[in-house]
Formats: sequence, C-alpha cells, structure tokens
Amino acid sequence: EEVIEEAEEISEPEEVTEEAEEISELEEVTEEAEEISEPEEVIEEAEEISELDGVTEEAEEISEPEEVIEEAEEISAPEEVIEEAEEISEPEEVTEEAEETPDRDKKKISMPRKIIVALVSMIAMVMLILAVGYGVFVHYYNKLNHQALRDKYDIVSQIDLDEDYDENAQDSPAEDIANLDKYVLGNLVEGTEELKFDDENVTNILLIGTDNRSKSSKNSRSDSMIIASINRNTKKIVMTSVMRDTYVNISGVGNNRINAAYAYGGPELLISTIEKNFKISLDKYVQVDFYSFMDIVDALNGVTLDVSDAEIEVMNDYISGLNQCLGLRKDLDKINESDAGVINLNGKQAVAYSRVRYVGNADFGRTERQRKVLAEIFKTAKGMSVGEINNFANVALPSITTNLTQGEVLSLVVNSPEYLTYDLVSARMPLDGSYKYMTINKMSVLGVDFAENRNYWYETVYGSGE
Repeated sequence: EEVIEEAEEISEPEEVTEEAEEISELEEVTEEAEEISEPEEVIEEAEEISELDGVTEEAEEISEPEEVIEEAEEISAPEEVIEEAEEISEPEEVTEEAEETPDRDKKKISMPRKIIVALVSMIAMVMLILAVGYGVFVHYYNKLNHQALRDKYDIVSQIDLDEDYDENAQDSPAEDIANLDKYVLGNLVEGTEELKFDDENVTNILLIGTDNRSKSSKNSRSDSMIIASINRNTKKIVMTSVMRDTYVNISGVGNNRINAAYAYGGPELLISTIEKNFKISLDKYVQVDFYSFMDIVDALNGVTLDVSDAEIEVMNDYISGLNQCLGLRKDLDKINESDAGVINLNGKQAVAYSRVRYVGNADFGRTERQRKVLAEIFKTAKGMSVGEINNFANVALPSITTNLTQGEVLSLVVNSPEYLTYDLVSARMPLDGSYKYMTINKMSVLGVDFAENRNYWYETVYGSGE
C-alpha cells in the first residue's frame, strides 16, 4: 500500500515538482531528468530518491506489474521527460526558443531556394533573349547576297571598252610606256614579304561600287574602290579610295587600269590585283551597284550635302542617263541650278553626285565626293531608331553582295555601337606628288609610286591615322 501511494505521488506533476524541490535543487533534477532513458535507470533513480532498502523488495511484490511497467515507460519516454524538464525550468523562455528555432530553420532552407530560383530565372531569361536576338540576326543576315571568294575563277577574254576610251587620244611616248610597264612588273617582286603585315585589331574590307547602269550588262567595271579599315587600337575608321585610273598589273590579263580587274574576273581578281600591286592584305569585300546604292540612300531618307551649281549641271546629265536606263522620263529628279547649296539628295541624285568628275580636280574630286556620301551615310546611321534600322536593313541588305561570314557580320553588328563613335578618316591612293599622268591604249592612266603609297597607307591605317 505504501508503494502504491508513493507511485501515485510520483505520477502527478505538481507533487513530483514539490518532492523534487525538497530532495535537491532544480538544476540537479533537470540534469537527472535528461539523463533518464531506460526503464531500469528510472527504477534505480527511484531507489536512490526513496533511500529505502525495502522499496525494491516491495516493488517486486506489486500485484499488478503491467501497470508499474506502463508507468515506468511513460516516465522514461524521452519526449515526455524533456517536456517535463522544459516545464520545470523557465517554461516561457524555452517555449519562445522552441518557436523561433523552426522559423530560423525554414529561413535557412528557404533563402537558398529563393536564390537558386532567381538565378535559374535570370539564366533562362538571358538565354531566351539571346535566342530571340540570334534569330533576328539570322533573319537579317539571310537577306544578304552571299558570294564567297573562289579559289579558281574564270577570266573573260574580252570586256567592253571603257567609257574613258578616246579614239582620238594620242598615246604617251613608247619609251615612257615601256619604262612604266617594266616598273609595274618589277613592283610585283619587290616588297612581297610586306603582304604578310597584319594586325588582329585592324579589319580591312574592300567596298566595291560597280558601273552597271544597264541591268542587263555583264562584266561591268568597278567605278568605285574604297578600302574601309577599322582600327580598334586607334579608334579610327579609315576610308581609302583607290583611283580607278591607276595603272597596275592584272594577273592573266596584263597591265591595265585597275577598274578593269573586276570586269575581267570579279571580286576575286580585283582583290588579288590590289594585294599584289599595293602589298595590302584584303580578304573581305562588300559590293553594290548603282541601283543598290540608290536604294540604300533612299532607305536613309536621303543624304544632305553642299552642292555647287557647276556640280548640279553635270549631275543632271547623269540623272537623265539613269532615268533612261530605268525607263523613266528624262527630267525626273533633276535639280534646278538655282537650288545650289545645302540640299537633301535622294538615291538617284546621290549616285549622280558621286559620279561627277568634270568639276574641280577631275577623278580626284570624284573620289572625294564618294567619300563624302559615305561619311554622310555613316553620320545618319548614328542617329537611327530601332524602327528606322529595321526599315533600312530590309531595303539595303538584299542589295548587298559580300563574302563576310555569319560570325564576322555578327561581330560587326555587336560592335557597331562602339564603331559608330570612331573618328572617320578620309584617304586616297595615289597621294599627291606620287603619280604622273600618261595615256596608254587611248585611255588616261596614272603611273604611281607603289612604295610611297604603300608606306603612306600603312602609316595612315596602322599608325596614328592622322
């Protein structure tokens, strides 16, 4: 009976607390409660607390052992003991800590998940933008006319007479012509090693404007040849005009004016001719004809230039010729000489302006006008909106033929915002004082000093650009 009464006292929390306070201090009870884990240990603790020798014997005599064991199991259960211990010592603080711990754990788990989700979302968005951007780029790139340079190409045996051919012209003395021919051939051998001169930060692209006013004409000459050099070191774009009257050697043809190279063998032969005679490394080109150039300027809503009345007079003759080729009335788009000054020229008028050579310094003045038109196109492109760029690309790209690869065009597009900030430098070969006029095969030609012009071009493009 005494054992039963004592067991009942232990099972009630309030009585246990009071008894624990009487036996020992609160901290010792807590430590002992935490150490309790197995029923046998509970019994041993009970034996120590009671300090009665007969407790063990009486406990063994208990008639209902199953109830005692169940009570002992309840006491020994770790979760319940811990809960009792938490209730005994500072219950409010323990409760607050218990509530805060899950929240901290959730934060520790949830924060990394949020970061991972954000990173994955950002990566997915960037990939989507790149995919869309690349798709747009491919769409526009495919509008270009692609024509890779051929390793082997045919050279035609005969081309039409140059428009500058004058049957009444008197050729220069035979001795002078022979000396010039000898010099041109000797230049092909001298300084050949200089052709390997190259710089990964400089890109040279040959811009070719062909003279095919009749759309059915074949083997047209290159009316305009401009080497566009992008120098990423000096932050300059140098546009160097090559005079079409320059007397050079054309492989498989012989000595002739350089503008005939394109007519004989296309861009491959023209590039080869420039490389061999000037020792300039070129492997990229962009070609447009008169009609393509007209469309490009019209897509930009024209170019604004200062035009003299003398230039307008010659321009109107070219405009009439273009109208005739297009089947239009002769006076369409002609300009009144009284309108001389700053004028916004449409595509047809800009082509006519670029061809003027009978005002000022003859063909030297003509190449200068061509560079002025290109500089104005460059200037206009800087201020174009996205919509204007789209319209311009849709019109201009189908008019352009090039051997630039998709990767090279993409590089130019990606870097175009930077390139548009570069200084634009105008140059010309031959430079003043490095040539002499001669007449060969009833055509005016320029006998040039290749070494002097080559050094000038290297310094202008690869040097300071000044």
